[in-house]
Amino acid sequence: MCGIVGIFNLDGSPVDRRLLIRMRDTLIHRGPDDAGIFIDENLGLAHRRLSILDLTDAGHQPMQYLDGRYTIVLNGEVYNYIELREELEKEGYKFRSRTDTEVILAAYDRWGRDCVKRFNGMWAFAIWDKDAKTLFLSRDRLGIKPLFYFFRDGKIFLFASEIKSLIVHPNVPKVINSGIVYDYLVWAGLDYNDETFFKGIKKLSPGTNLLLDSSGISFDRYWELDYNSRSICGGLDADEIFERLRELFFDSVRLRLRSDVPVGACLSGGVDSSTVVMVANKLLIDEHLLDRSLVGEHLKTFSSCFDDPRFDERRYSNVVIKITGAERNWIFPKSDELLEEMDRLIYHQDEPIGGTSMYAQWNVFKLARRCGVKVVLDGQGSDEMLAGYAPYYRTFIIQLIREAHIGKFLHEFPFYYEHIKNNKKKLHIEFAFIGFTLLPSSLKNLLRDAFNPISLTGVIREDFARKHSIRFRHYLEQVNRRNLQTKLMQDTLFYSLPRLLRFEDRSSMAYSIESRLPFLDYRLVEFVFSLPAVFKINNGWTKYVLREAMRGILPDIIRNRKDKMGFVTPQEIWLKDELRDWIRDIFSDKNLRISEFVYPDELRGYYEAFVEGRSRIPSGNIWRLFNLELWMRQYFG
Repeated sequence: MCGIVGIFNLDGSPVDRRLLIRMRDTLIHRGPDDAGIFIDENLGLAHRRLSILDLTDAGHQPMQYLDGRYTIVLNGEVYNYIELREELEKEGYKFRSRTDTEVILAAYDRWGRDCVKRFNGMWAFAIWDKDAKTLFLSRDRLGIKPLFYFFRDGKIFLFASEIKSLIVHPNVPKVINSGIVYDYLVWAGLDYNDETFFKGIKKLSPGTNLLLDSSGISFDRYWELDYNSRSICGGLDADEIFERLRELFFDSVRLRLRSDVPVGACLSGGVDSSTVVMVANKLLIDEHLLDRSLVGEHLKTFSSCFDDPRFDERRYSNVVIKITGAERNWIFPKSDELLEEMDRLIYHQDEPIGGTSMYAQWNVFKLARRCGVKVVLDGQGSDEMLAGYAPYYRTFIIQLIREAHIGKFLHEFPFYYEHIKNNKKKLHIEFAFIGFTLLPSSLKNLLRDAFNPISLTGVIREDFARKHSIRFRHYLEQVNRRNLQTKLMQDTLFYSLPRLLRFEDRSSMAYSIESRLPFLDYRLVEFVFSLPAVFKINNGWTKYVLREAMRGILPDIIRNRKDKMGFVTPQEIWLKDELRDWIRDIFSDKNLRISEFVYPDELRGYYEAFVEGRSRIPSGNIWRLFNLELWMRQYFG
């Protein structure tokens, strides 16, 4: 994993070497092992290296190929590079390193832009072709690795792994994108499109190539997720489905264990991370995929824990530890440490975040760094693909009603009711949402106009809300057209997973760690989305196909869990009590930065109502207001 930077002055002016180095070295955390630059008159590429494959100088970047015709900077890993190299060698290509980087260059020469369709991995890279005078950029199918760019007046094109690198350049204005701020405050919208919180800075969309030449800039969407949008049941052989998913997942983990540095795994105790650890452990033992010096006597695992049992999963993670003999490493996040680390956390994220849960993940990567592990496996992505979150069950029930699958509805509804019956507040919300969703569109629109959906009504400035309210209406229209399969697709590609991938990348790279995500192998993703909905939710179980595929591999006490926690924090307790005085001081500042978006007096009253419990205010609302203020202080003074 690495940091990449590029400057392309299309007006022909030479690249400023010192500026390029300054931009590069803002990313030293992404690549502390090595650094390099390449300048070809008006084109400059720079790289910070985190050495994972071929630790010798042969892996230095920017890397050139075919007597310097091609020059590449790469962030990420192409896991099937060994198979691709063997194929290319048969066609006469020669290699001087054992890196995936050199394989990408040869593949680009052989297959052109279509080479990315052959890659299995996570990547963001740029290739300069000095003969054709073209700059080719690509981002992996699901956007696991970031790539931001700035293009102005057809005269200058900049790209980088993180926004902080781009804003070093004097031609990049630091202007807040108020539309994205609105999305963030009103419906917690983050990372769902190509916009960022900085006006003019965009991210290359996942599964997309970008080509820049004398004629301008063009985009090529090379991957689309073809999902089974309508089928609920289907007539597929279930045992064959379970076996196929098991084979794909095992091969995904097998590829992601390729490394020349120590490898470990995140372990929360949930179904996903436990599956990763169990399968990785089995492959390491059965197939000896890594030298023992890279994993030690046992696979190292890293867990975020709390003394409060409501936020602690050690009873489950310990089951996995006991069975596998994996090495147990715990860390206990605390609110006072969050306070101390807040500035650094905000700096590394570049943009506001959605809540404190990612601070638990931040601590897990901190722990892995302390233990000398440079690569970790993580379970990100399964929930969005396989309907792991509780609200997906509601969506499934609504779909069964809409499409008149009466038998299946009568079978599933008792399971659904059992899930929500003990929480009266949740019960009312669930049934109200179902009722609203099933109304005719005309009536829903009337009710929506009569009821202001903005969760921060009275706090958000009216002029600000009026200016951007159409964005929220568009979002609601998208939500109300979803069935289960469509919702899973949109959450995977737009609404849920992209923000989690951003948190994953920035938090891991803050500690110079490469995080690998076996559930996001594109072959596995495409297979899961080809399945009918009944393989996601069935007989009261979410993630049904995964649970069945891992029968005999995953301990039943975990495989049969219906509660879900993951890396969580006691956010509401922290914001109401332990961080209360700090938040009060910040919201009382006479120079409140977010006053252009909110009314300061109403904000302070809103927070006191939250602290005193006078109204049902979600802790996430408080966090977003608080985090936005801190972010603006750090990036805009």
